[in-house]
Amino acid sequence: MNQLDNHPTKIPYSNPKMNRWKSWRANTRFAPNFDIPIYTDKYEDSLAQSIADLISDNDVGMSSDVANALNTTYQRQWAMYNIFDWDSQDVKQLANNIYESYFSFMELLQANPLPKDKLWIRGWAVVLTEGERLETHCHAFHENTYLSGNVSLSDLGTTTDYWFPSLSLYFDWWRCPNKLGSITLFPSWLEHRVEPNDTGELRYSIGFDLFTEHTFRFIEENRKENSENQNVILLSKKFSDI
Repeated sequence: MNQLDNHPTKIPYSNPKMNRWKSWRANTRFAPNFDIPIYTDKYEDSLAQSIADLISDNDVGMSSDVANALNTTYQRQWAMYNIFDWDSQDVKQLANNIYESYFSFMELLQANPLPKDKLWIRGWAVVLTEGERLETHCHAFHENTYLSGNVSLSDLGTTTDYWFPSLSLYFDWWRCPNKLGSITLFPSWLEHRVEPNDTGELRYSIGFDLFTEHTFRFIEENRKENSENQNVILLSKKFSDI
């Protein structure tokens, strides 16, 4: 299914949750340079289903296209809340699971995981109805970019597809199956998409971003009250406060 799984730049790991493609050591200044780490994990089905029910009960996660046709107040709904602010034991458990996955991810990269009081998260629900899709996008592309992720709350045979710079043009997208309770962690700059939902059922998921103190220091030094991007980030919550 994924040509990229057999590409010679993929680094072998004994842990199957770790996927990483890294360019060879450059012998000239013009040789390609990339490092694409992706971590996948799986949480309890019952937790994923409970959170999907919670999203449905709170009536969030509609895409802007459908929302505009029904009620304009939904247009920017995804940017107006942080799901990790919800007073729910299931949400708290999900946050704890995400942090544990992050910790393992960083250790496999031989990097120091940030402690819970130095790492922020903001998450939002995504509900795709019949025919809806997520166009190719990334979550951040700047000097303070960190990590993002998604949690699948459905099992409909869909995939989230990732576009690898220097590789995907020739070896196609890397397609990650969306299983109930599956999570993917990836650099926030990595472009990805979700093809149209043709299952006849609602597709539930959660998207989230992780931030470090570098982002908040930048906002503090360059605060713009009317900046939607800054205001959205400021909805984030430290893992230690969840």
